[in-house]
Amino acid sequence: MPTTVFEGKMLVLTGRFNVGEAKLQEELEACGARIASYVSLHIDFLITGKHPDAEMMEAASSRGINLLTEEEVHALMRGEDIDVDRAGKRGERSVDELLGQARGLLDRPMSPAIWTELVALLDACQLSQQEVLVNYLEPQLERWERHDVRARAQKVFAKKALASGGGDDEEREEVKNALYFLSRQPAKSMRYAPEHWMGEMMQGVPSPKYRLVCDLDLRFTNAPQEKIHQMLIHPELTGLSALSLHTSDLPSRDNIAAILGHDNFAGVQFFSPGNVGLRRVKQITVATETRLAPRVLDFWDRIDLGSHSTSEEKMLCALVRAPCSEQVETLILSQGGPTIRYLIEEITEHDLLPRLRTLVWSAFGPTSAWFQRMMPICERVDTLVMPHLCFGESESSGWQAYLSCDLPESIETISVGTLGYEQHAEMFTNLHMLFAPDEIVERAFGELCDSALLRHIKHIDLGPLFFDERVLDAFGTYRPDITLHP
Repeated sequence: MPTTVFEGKMLVLTGRFNVGEAKLQEELEACGARIASYVSLHIDFLITGKHPDAEMMEAASSRGINLLTEEEVHALMRGEDIDVDRAGKRGERSVDELLGQARGLLDRPMSPAIWTELVALLDACQLSQQEVLVNYLEPQLERWERHDVRARAQKVFAKKALASGGGDDEEREEVKNALYFLSRQPAKSMRYAPEHWMGEMMQGVPSPKYRLVCDLDLRFTNAPQEKIHQMLIHPELTGLSALSLHTSDLPSRDNIAAILGHDNFAGVQFFSPGNVGLRRVKQITVATETRLAPRVLDFWDRIDLGSHSTSEEKMLCALVRAPCSEQVETLILSQGGPTIRYLIEEITEHDLLPRLRTLVWSAFGPTSAWFQRMMPICERVDTLVMPHLCFGESESSGWQAYLSCDLPESIETISVGTLGYEQHAEMFTNLHMLFAPDEIVERAFGELCDSALLRHIKHIDLGPLFFDERVLDAFGTYRPDITLHP
């Protein structure tokens, strides 16, 4: 086919391209094409690279606009015979082609970017094809999220980080984000609900693809409560394992009732109650039978930064007393104001959360006074996770404060998988430790191994750092008695 196939055509580009967006645009314009910045009825083709914009994909599909990959574009430029009336169009790829593309995505290391590509693949096919794809993807995604698969993915991204330590900022940022999601403790599923899928569920749109959603995040949703209710009880939202409520908007009584009693929430392991508020917290606490029984309770976004709030105290204490909290094994806290101190006293004095084993402290650094107040709950757990631990010279890193913490002997394991280092202290920016120069790694882990923080520690979860030989050498030299895990 002649290279003039693009002559006079209106195109939109989305995603990242191997040759770069600017270069590809230049090549297309040389073929007579015009480039637009958004999808409309006047567009002839949507050119898709890696990680295409989901809204653009949906807009193109709903308007019947053909999709072309970067490879197909270059094939057309070379004069190869490609049927441009079917390339990438919704529903016109065979099931075998779709399954082949899905297998190719699942063979890559798990990350939010891969899930985004799977979402785009599902959106670009017919309902009957979605049924076939979902039946294939469900067991594959469960395998994809197993611990051994996570470890292999961590190894891949660790190698990328080590190789791109001196690379460009865009490349490092992509790998940094992947490392954060992979090593975040406790792990949440990568399979979050895309915003446009949430909108479809609120409208009652039927599709088996919603069965693949594990993480429903309502923290920033501005939809009316009755629309949210339609989504919560959607008959195909059956695979949920994580739920986060809005940080300020109060949920309706019907929505709380749905969360407590609907089958969709029987498998939820991670629960962030957001701003449930006193108006609804009683509804939760008086429910003696509930299908909601999370293993992880996340209070990170509801903890005060120093001010005292009686209503906040009552809400948090009522939640940890509620029957739905009896199975909680992991508690996520942040900062250390009066409200959190009161919550800790309630938990320890009344022996609440009887199954609690892991504490996630999502602050940027403790103080000695903080640690004394946290000691009672630290003595209740055997694992401490510090997702914001950062090596640095500035006070904001909290590095020296952490190192001086003398943990109780009950804590046998700490997790430092997200350990970062200050790249520019004056701008408060940091990168994952895998990107750090050798001298930084040597100094950071030398100080860590020699600190009070590790005095009683028997195990360390390193996450991606497990695959950095520099880190393993440091522990082998200074603390060979500690068992390391990925």
